[in-house]
Amino acid sequence: QKVEAIQLTQDNLADVIDWCGQDSAHRPRAYSNRENVMLRNGSGLTAAWPSNWVVRDADGLLKVYTDKRFQELFSPAGEQVK
Repeated sequence: QKVEAIQLTQDNLADVIDWCGQDSAHRPRAYSNRENVMLRNGSGLTAAWPSNWVVRDADGLLKVYTDKRFQELFSPAGEQVK
């Protein structure tokens, strides 16, 4: 399954929030509380911490994975942006 992903760092909180986009009601799908990013998804809120990966699946759902789990489940398939 093809997904898009971005790794959260201390320096890119705002970039990750922008990357997450808006929901169907035009509300931001993510916000920061200075140390992490909180993601709104179908089941409520999920916290993403620096070094975690935020993944957008084919249905547009956002999920959070630790770096270790992300590396186990996914492999690069195209352009990599750091």
